[in-house]
Amino acid sequence: MNSAGDSRQKDHAFTSNVGIGYLFDNGLTPYASYAESFTTNVGQTKSGEAFRPSLGKQYEVGVKYEPSFFPGFITASLFDLRKTNVVTYAGGPFQVQTGEVRHRGLEIEANADLVSGLSMTAAYTYLDAEIISDAPEVIGNRPSLVPEHQASIWANYEIGAGRLEGLSFGAGVRYIGASFGDNANTIDVPGYTLVDAALRYKKNGWQAALNVSNLLDKTYYSTCYPGAGCIYGEGRTVKGSLSMKF
Repeated sequence: MNSAGDSRQKDHAFTSNVGIGYLFDNGLTPYASYAESFTTNVGQTKSGEAFRPSLGKQYEVGVKYEPSFFPGFITASLFDLRKTNVVTYAGGPFQVQTGEVRHRGLEIEANADLVSGLSMTAAYTYLDAEIISDAPEVIGNRPSLVPEHQASIWANYEIGAGRLEGLSFGAGVRYIGASFGDNANTIDVPGYTLVDAALRYKKNGWQAALNVSNLLDKTYYSTCYPGAGCIYGEGRTVKGSLSMKF
């Protein structure tokens, strides 16, 4: 801290990643990868010390399948991610850093063009998250604000010919599972399911879009914090845009 009341923080690290995959003639591509991450955490602890940067290591194996009998692909992966110094909210105006957390899980994603103009995307994530280094009373608990299950599905239809060529519309459902609002796992945050929709029109390089999240205007808690109660998630939100490609 200097005399003007400013604080300065300088973090640096060297990270690496490597991956390997092989495409078989039948459309299967097994792969494996290793990646490191580095994130600067801006802010200070209650005692005035600057947050330490977060370091992460992830191991992942998976397979991608792109069949020849229909346009689309399926990807499935298993991963083990460990991250240190994760910043979490501890109530009041202060945040704390968790020593080390581990995320093991499964991700599945499928994309398909079902019929002319109609496409669909579906995804599911399972997370087995655990605090493995911190205060004794929270070791073995689930990190705050990390749901065990997440899933989504989205369908889109684009008109490819005629007077309405370039018009597309879609809708989807996303599910965010239950989680905890604190590392002590004493505050329950209920899961929720939301419906979204979109309408787009493209012509001569121009695109107009209308996106609606939480279409049914569902009331839900986006998160809960110790000592601060719960915060409602966004209600129905409509966003419009107009863009042009040169």
